[in-house]
Amino acid sequence: MGSRTPAGSGTPQRPLADVIRDSTEALLAIPGVVGLYEATLEDGRPCLKVMVAKRTRALERRIPREIEGYPVRLDETGVIRPL
Repeated sequence: MGSRTPAGSGTPQRPLADVIRDSTEALLAIPGVVGLYEATLEDGRPCLKVMVAKRTRALERRIPREIEGYPVRLDETGVIRPL
């Protein structure tokens, strides 16, 4: 997965779409993660949203709070199944 920088320490150097593309495989390998998407925080900054079937403390510990300068937020979506 892309480099993990401590929260607030990084300035994004690459487009978020590239960071998501390069982080997808590693994040989806974490049990409970069901998807990723690009979103915007309330202050207008772009962020990476990690969709999880159920938000747990274990997932909160495993998923970085920031990747390559972009904030990461969890989004509890439930299980996602193809139609």
